[in-house]
Amino acid sequence: MHLADADDSRIDTGLLGVRAASAEKRDLAAQWAGQLGAQLLTGRPDDHGVVLIADQPAGLELITTQGRPKPVTVDFTAAQILRRLKGIAVRRDPLVKAIGLHRRRDLTVVDATAGLGRDGLVLAWLGAEVRWIESSPTLALMLNQAIELARDSALGGQERLREAVDRLKLLFGQAESILPSLSQADVVYLDPMYPLSSMRGGVGKEAQTLQALIGKPSPSGEELLIPRALSCAKQRVAVKRPLRASPLAGHRPTRHIAGKSIRFDIYE
Repeated sequence: MHLADADDSRIDTGLLGVRAASAEKRDLAAQWAGQLGAQLLTGRPDDHGVVLIADQPAGLELITTQGRPKPVTVDFTAAQILRRLKGIAVRRDPLVKAIGLHRRRDLTVVDATAGLGRDGLVLAWLGAEVRWIESSPTLALMLNQAIELARDSALGGQERLREAVDRLKLLFGQAESILPSLSQADVVYLDPMYPLSSMRGGVGKEAQTLQALIGKPSPSGEELLIPRALSCAKQRVAVKRPLRASPLAGHRPTRHIAGKSIRFDIYE
C-alpha cells in the first residue's frame, strides 16, 4: 500500500489528541501523535471532540457530555466484517450492483471518499482493484493500520482477506484535487458524509464521531466531485445517499438503485 504525499496536509479539526489504550501502547501513541502533529494525551480531555486511541485496532473516542459512546474502529478482521464479506449476495447486493461487480469482477474502482474503508474492502474482496482516496490524516492512518492487521491475520488462515487487501491502494488528499491526476478507472464511487439528521441507530453514532473529527463537508468541494469523478470514470459514477436525500450537490443522476435505507445514484 502506498500513502501518497498530501496535497493539503493538516490536522483534523476535531482531533483533540492521541491517547494510549494501555501502558504497552505508549510508544505507539507517541509515534502516531508525532505523525499527525497532534497532542499526546495522558488522560481524558475536558474539551468536546475526538481522541484517537492507540491500540490494535485503533479507535476514535467521541468526547461529549452525553456519556462515552463505544469507540469507532477500523478492523477488517472483526467477526462482523468477515460475516458481511462471506455473506454477500452478489446478484442482490445494492452496492455490488451499483458498481457493476455482479456482471464483471475485474473492475478498477476509485473509492474517492474512503472513510472507514468498509465498502472499498467489499469491492476488493469481490475482485476489484480499488484505489481509496482519504482526506483525513487520522482516518488514513487507521486505514493503513487496518491493512497491516488484515495481512497479519492472513497468517492464521484468512488468505482471501490478504488477497483482498493487496488489491487496495490508499491515496491521501482531497478527492476533488486527486481525481483529475488519476488515470481512468472503470468506476468512481462516492460516499460523502451524510447529514446527521438523515441518520439513525448505530450508523448515526459513527457518522456523529466522523463529523466531529472532520467537520462538515465543503459545499464547493461537493459541487466539484461529480464532474471530476465523471472525467475519471470510463463507465459510471456511483454515489451513496440516504434514501430520501436530494442528489449530491443537486446533480441529477441517470438512474438509481434503492436499498432499504440508502440508495445509489448512478451517473453514466
